[in-house]
Amino acid sequence: MFDRYTADARQVLLLARYEASRRNAAALEPEHLWLALLRQNPRLVKRLARHITPEVIEARLPAVDPEAERVSMTADLPLSAATHRTLTPENPNSQSPIKLDDILYALLREEPAAP
Repeated sequence: MFDRYTADARQVLLLARYEASRRNAAALEPEHLWLALLRQNPRLVKRLARHITPEVIEARLPAVDPEAERVSMTADLPLSAATHRTLTPENPNSQSPIKLDDILYALLREEPAAP
C-alpha cells in the first residue's frame, strides 16, 4: 500500500506510528498523522491548515497515562477507518507518487466542519 509514498511521506507514517505508540493507541488515528506532519513539516501545515496546531490535536486525543505500558513500535497497529480513508489514494490507478501535501489535503477532507 505504501510503495507509492515518497520518502518524506513514509517518514510521516513512521512518526505517526511513534505518536500512536507513545499514547498506547489501539489504532493509528488521523490525529497521529497530524502530529507527525506538524513535526516533519510545520511550515507546510501552517501554510495550508493554519487552524491546526499541536495544542488543537493534543486536545482531541486521550491523555497519556504515564503508568501504562507502552505499545511496542514493532507491534502491528491497525488503521482507524478515518486513517484508512486518508491514506487510500483518490485514484488508485494513478502512478503518481504520494507526497506530504497529498496526506495533508486528505486529512483536511476528514476534518470535522467548524461549528
